[in-house]
Amino acid sequence: MTVDVGLSDNDHPNTIVLKKTITGPRGRKLVVESEAKSKGYIQNIDIVELDPVNKHKKTTVHGRFVLSPEAFAEEDGDLALVLICRVVPPYLTQTKDHTDPSNEEPTDITTRTATLHANVGDIWLINREKGIVLAKGLHLVK
Repeated sequence: MTVDVGLSDNDHPNTIVLKKTITGPRGRKLVVESEAKSKGYIQNIDIVELDPVNKHKKTTVHGRFVLSPEAFAEEDGDLALVLICRVVPPYLTQTKDHTDPSNEEPTDITTRTATLHANVGDIWLINREKGIVLAKGLHLVK
């Protein structure tokens, strides 16, 4: 079995996005700023990311291993990655970015980003339902 899984997104290509939550409606392009605010077009974006220190911005998990057809059939696609990490200074950083609405982008947007800084020691592929480790030794690549 080969695992190639990207853990970043287009907005954050150099970090591993652990969680991204977007709440609130986004204004449509036909709505002007004052109307958008009165209609409640306010969006909050909360992001938790992992900065893999000393991995040179590698954000894709790659690995190859042997898995029997029977074991693969049992997994039913309910797989997860476990990142074994050791946090390093500055440990956790937080930023907050606010964009006021404009006529071009009528949504009031606040983005809060918490970044965990860590050395990634190992990556495991597990069966989420059973908690069984299927593979160890997966690694980060660009």
